Amino acid sequence: MAVNRHMASVKRYRLDRYGDRQLVDAFRIGECIIAPRSSSEGNDRSTTVTADAQLFVPAVAVIEPSDEIEVAGTVYQVDGEPVRWESPWGGWSPHLAVSLRRITG
Repeated sequence: MAVNRHMASVKRYRLDRYGDRQLVDAFRIGECIIAPRSSSEGNDRSTTVTADAQLFVPAVAVIEPSDEIEVAGTVYQVDGEPVRWESPWGGWSPHLAVSLRRITG
C-alpha cells in the first residue's frame, strides 16, 4: 500500500438560511499521512468514480464530518466521524484517523 506524507488544507462550511454553503473556516494541518483504500466505478454506463482514502492527522486536530479536505491537490469529503486512537495503557493518542471519499463524474 502506498503511503505518502503531505500537508492538508481543511475547509469548513455551514449552510446559510437559503441553503447555500458558506465558508466559515479554513486552516492547514501539519504533516499528515494519506493511504488509498479503494475505488469503484458505477455499472450504469456513467463516468462516476468513487475513491476512498484514509488520512492520519495529528491527534490535536479538530476535524468535523462535514469538512472538506485537500491533500496533494485532491479534494475529498470527510466520510463519517473521525476516530481518535488511544492506547489502553496510559491514554497516549498518536493520531486521528479520518475516512475520506471523493466522487467524480
